[in-house]
Amino acid sequence: MKPPRFNQLQPNTFFEEKMKKLCLTGPLTALIVALAFSPAISQAQVSVTTWHNDNWRTGQNVEETSLTPTTVAPSAFGKICSVQSVAKGGVLDGQVYAQPLTVWDSTNNRNVVYVVTENDSIFAFDGTNCKLITSNTNLIPRSTEAPADCHLIGGGACETISPTVGILGTPVIDTVSNTIYLVTESQSPPTKPTTWYHRIHALDLSTLAEKSAYHSPHVLSGKSQGVSFVSHSHIQRPGLLWLSASQSGLANNTVYIAFSMMDGVPGPHPRGWILGYNAQNLQTPPLAYTTVPGSTLIGGGIWQAGAGLAAGVDQSGQTFIYFSSADGTFDLANSGPDAADSFIKVTPSLQYPSGSYYFTPSDEFYRECSDLDYGSGGVVLIPDGSISGHPLVAVKGDKESYLWALDRTNLGGYNAGQCSTNSCTACAPSNWANGNLQTLLASTSTAQARSTPAFWSGNNGNLYFAGGYDTLKKYPLYDSNNNCGPGPVLCSATAVTHNTKQSIVMGYSITPSVSSGPAPQYQNGLVWGIKRGTYNSGLFAFDAGTMIELYGADQCPTRDEVANPTKFSIPTVANGYVYVGTEADFDIFGPTNTACN
Repeated sequence: MKPPRFNQLQPNTFFEEKMKKLCLTGPLTALIVALAFSPAISQAQVSVTTWHNDNWRTGQNVEETSLTPTTVAPSAFGKICSVQSVAKGGVLDGQVYAQPLTVWDSTNNRNVVYVVTENDSIFAFDGTNCKLITSNTNLIPRSTEAPADCHLIGGGACETISPTVGILGTPVIDTVSNTIYLVTESQSPPTKPTTWYHRIHALDLSTLAEKSAYHSPHVLSGKSQGVSFVSHSHIQRPGLLWLSASQSGLANNTVYIAFSMMDGVPGPHPRGWILGYNAQNLQTPPLAYTTVPGSTLIGGGIWQAGAGLAAGVDQSGQTFIYFSSADGTFDLANSGPDAADSFIKVTPSLQYPSGSYYFTPSDEFYRECSDLDYGSGGVVLIPDGSISGHPLVAVKGDKESYLWALDRTNLGGYNAGQCSTNSCTACAPSNWANGNLQTLLASTSTAQARSTPAFWSGNNGNLYFAGGYDTLKKYPLYDSNNNCGPGPVLCSATAVTHNTKQSIVMGYSITPSVSSGPAPQYQNGLVWGIKRGTYNSGLFAFDAGTMIELYGADQCPTRDEVANPTKFSIPTVANGYVYVGTEADFDIFGPTNTACN
């Protein structure tokens, strides 16, 4: 079979325009544009090669011309096909937790969709008809190992994922070297195991064979500040991050892999980790960082509801990596090393930069006591220069359904205000003394939020976020002339309007995606989300401007039925199609003539 030709990716003009407004041109502009859209750079035919589309984690595809408010209607749009599980006679051998990734195959004029499973396998499908192109189900030595049994890691409660843990974090693709990177988890021997492994794999994008020249696969290890990474009780939930040498300033391209503990691990809790591997030589000892190198309580996992580490360039032209940590020990404010429940900024060498490098909410101690992780959601970097007076902004959600806007050049550190630093008493927001730009309550629902916002450049910029078991909402970017309040980063919200058959809530914390036409008009904006639960679970689409529902899983329940989506499922939108992974199948949505029923 002739290998498909994968198009190289080109920059997006929107970000060039924003850089000019910032007076950032020439080599620095090129670096910023390359970072934001590498490895997933918008083009006429889009490839989605990293979690949530780009390294800013915006979740937007602004080169989509086929899917519009007119074409995304139940009469013309719906489920085209499904790849069934092995139990139902299909080829899919496990649950799909990672976001499906796509690369445009110009030889055959199609999306190639890459799907990974919790059985430590990877499949490449034709994105128009579900046909299998190739696969690799031998990523681990099956005779001596098996995917990790959830009952044997963590506390054995299998709260995070069940029954097995294999490839959990979303892979990342480098189209220049024709490589897809992913991390497997396994146990040895297959029954009554005594050893657990995480391995990084570099696979040929066309054949899915291991790249032996890159020393693939390679067992993960690492050491930071006197402590060592241990696979047992850790899971690799966040999407992988890839940075080129020109972006990072390092000697080689680098793949970054983040870890948290498996839910239910008894204290002391495993630490959060980031390992950075030479992308062309995986056996090189990695860069290593741990959130909590201290010896007490520990914790500080990096899970972010599956969100990948974010990366962006500041005014100096230097790249930084941004993420948030979960419950655990915090003592940065007292010159200690422990950074749980915090927003953190590190260099590509995984070191803290000089100056401002963290933010921690005033009620950190209460959060630690109450399992209210600040790090329950991922970080979105607002495209630079989008907000007057605040050119470099990051936004994230937390378990309490607050949205936090931060200045990436001055994150705010820690100020307890009137909150206790040694008791588990709740602290009202009126007693906070946080140094971030804006804190906005996104939901009054008592359900905890575990999701990441999406950003759309259309209509002068909008953020989309849903709290736990709450409706999806739009937050326009603040402008002193638009009287939208409260500012200075986000305006008041507009909630979606559902059709009469659908409940208002979107289920277990959705992370949306956005599609529209290209700059400068960004026409036909759509917001996509996957509802998880027992009632009308599946794919939904809303007008990105009016927030009116255009398509819903309940409208054609027979034709468009899917299995229950997995936690943190994200729709992947590319070139007229939408891809959805679930607990039992993989589904393709697009133009259809099949009757809605």
